[in-house]
Amino acid sequence: MTIPHLSLRQRLILVTAALGIIASSIVIAIILPNMRDILALGKSIADTQAFFEAQYERTKALRKSIAHLSEIKTLAERFQSALIQPGDELNVITALESLAGVHHITQDLTIDFVDAKDPIGLPAITFSMSNRGAFTDQINYLRALEQLPYYVIIDRLEWSKSTDAKSRDKSAITLRFTATVYQKNSQPQ
Repeated sequence: MTIPHLSLRQRLILVTAALGIIASSIVIAIILPNMRDILALGKSIADTQAFFEAQYERTKALRKSIAHLSEIKTLAERFQSALIQPGDELNVITALESLAGVHHITQDLTIDFVDAKDPIGLPAITFSMSNRGAFTDQINYLRALEQLPYYVIIDRLEWSKSTDAKSRDKSAITLRFTATVYQKNSQPQ
């Protein structure tokens, strides 16, 4: 089949148009769907890379935690050893009164038992103290509190000149503070 009487120019235009249509058909039928697949694959690869980077960061944090686990266990055991046993309240009170006597301090002591709803979840004993005595004796008393085999937590100290009419020593001062001692839970958690 020959194309009848077309000029060379018309034949070139016709062949170019046919090649254009074939090329467009190839682009539409093959290249565009594959391009969409390639772009979707690129997004999937980026998402996978982000996922693995997040996993890597979590793994790094976990390894760091595991490396510090023995240190944390040691600190937890030390904390547990600094808690008083249930039923040792009288021993704590006796120790506080004994320290006051050793350091020549007159002590008024009020006790409040705090339930385990405390922020750290342990029962506690709160001691409100009003100590009267010489400044150096007060300092020595506080140092002795630091040496007790359990944590005695004192938020603030309130110092004032003693106004006790019965006091023979006019240089005596009054130290008021609240101390908290934590107690082990009587039931296992």
